[in-house]
This record gives sequence, structure tokens and C-alpha cells, in this order.
Amino acid sequence: MRFFAALLVLLHHSATIGRKYGLFDLENVGLFRNGANAVNFFFVLSGFLITYLLQKEQSQTQNINIKQFYLRRIRRIWPLYFLLIAIGTIFLPLAISISGLDYQMPYSIGQTWYYFLFFCPIMVLHIYGHHLLEPLWSIGVEEIFYLMWGPLVKFFKKHLPEVIFATMGLKIATEVAAYCFFDSSSVFYLLAFNYNFESMAIGALGAYLLFNAKSSIENKLCFKPIVRLPVCSLVLLFLFFNINIDNAVWNALFFTPIVSPLILSFLYLYVIFSKFKDALPQWAVVVLFLSLAVAITLVVSYFSKRWFEDWFLQRNKSKVSK
Repeated sequence: MRFFAALLVLLHHSATIGRKYGLFDLENVGLFRNGANAVNFFFVLSGFLITYLLQKEQSQTQNINIKQFYLRRIRRIWPLYFLLIAIGTIFLPLAISISGLDYQMPYSIGQTWYYFLFFCPIMVLHIYGHHLLEPLWSIGVEEIFYLMWGPLVKFFKKHLPEVIFATMGLKIATEVAAYCFFDSSSVFYLLAFNYNFESMAIGALGAYLLFNAKSSIENKLCFKPIVRLPVCSLVLLFLFFNINIDNAVWNALFFTPIVSPLILSFLYLYVIFSKFKDALPQWAVVVLFLSLAVAITLVVSYFSKRWFEDWFLQRNKSKVSK
């Protein structure tokens, strides 16, 4: 799931860059306009996984070790996060200067280091426009959510549903206020619509329901094939053709401000739940297996030939010739 979401982000940015430099224009194809949708899926998945793991730790140890929770998040995220910041603010500008490329960095490290350090990359985008490190804004959102979510789950474990719904309600109220009283250039509007805590809370709600379910989700009617197939098909239809379908029902469902992101978050949560119930039909599993088998075989064969077999062939070539 992470791989396909990341692939959608890659396709989105590639199409945008391609259009900017006149290479190709795929931005009118729905499949290449899923950057925000894929990131929103990441948020739902993050809220789901973190909450499930915290509940599991509480159940097994009767406690949640906040220090270890933070250390795990730091080890997982910070090394790559700060490496990318160093590349984008120090090494890349230096390389551009040395090479003489006709490209002007929109900011310097002196202007932006504190935004990156305190996990507010979204402010760099807001102030200086599009740039190489733009995708890091979502990491900032997740880090701030983790910072507050661990203690909330620990100290309000008996009232976790209330905490989840309060988070969702507060965030939605913030969006409504931003939508009604601020324009898109204001910082409040920017933060309200980019800090997707409501999506993470929806994922957390799914984790709470799954962890505390009194019976297997396989027994639930909503996860029977008769429901699962059309819902998962709807998600796929949206990802492939979101902007290419234009009718009143479709637009109301997927392009209504504030409401549609919530609908999509719940649909993503359903897909995550379906993973526990073998979401893919048998034919899709066969196609996926064969595709992966061929791809992995080609990759392994290439590296085997390039880095292993050729070493023996080259080493003995002169002896064979003699």
C-alpha cells in the first residue's frame, strides 16, 4: 500500500515537472493528478498504524513508553529527513554554483533552516513557492501529529474514542473557519487545509475499532465480497479517472470542499481494513504475483550476471584464450 501511494506521488510530480519544461502534458489524466490523494492515504495509514501499535503496547505491557515511542519515530524518520534537507539547502545549491547551471534557488539555508528544523516545511512552500524539498511538508505534518498523539493515547486510553472524535471535530471546525473567513493566501488557511489531522484521526478510529472488535471482521457484512468489490472498485475508479469524470453526483462526492476529503479518508480506511480480509480478488492476486515474479527475476538475473557471473568469466577469459 505504501509503495503504490508513493508511486502515485511520483507520477504526479513527474507530470508537473514534465509540463513545466515542455516534455509532455499528462496533468489532464486523472492517474497523474493523485499527489494529494496519495498523501491523504498516507495520513490515514499513519493514524491507523500508530494507534494500533500503541494500543497493542498498552495491552501487552499495561503501559505506553512515550520515550521509546519518540525514539522509534526519530530513528525511522529523522536521518532521511535531515539528509534530504542538507542535500536541498547546502549540497544542491553548491553543485549548481560550481557547475554554472542557469538555475536560481528560491531560498537559502539561512532563510529556511528553522522551518525545516521545527517540521514546518509547508511554510517554505507558502513563502518561497515550489522547490525541490516541497514533498517534505507531509513529513512535518506527521511528526507534529506523532508528537501529540503518543501522550494522548497514553493518558486518555479509556477515552480514546472521545479523543479521536474531538480531534476530527476540532480540525473540521478549523477548516470551516478558514474556508468561510480567510482566503487561500493566508497562513491560517494554509495550515487548516494541509495539517490533515482529521485523516489521521479517521485512521486511528479504524485502529480502535479493529483492536477492540469482539469478533473477526471476516464475519462483518460490510467486508463480504458483495460490498468489498464495489467499494474497492470505486476507489480504483477515482484514482484512475478522478478529474476525467464530470457529473453532479461524482463532483458532489469527490470534489466538495471539506466534505470530500473526509469521504475519501473513510474510503481509504475501508481499503486498509480490507487488507485484513484479502481485499484483492483471486484473479488480481494471480496477475500481481506473475508481474512481480517476472520483474524480480529480471532484476536478480541482471545483478547476478553483472556482479557475479561476469567476474568469473572475465577472470578466466585470458586463460581460456591461451
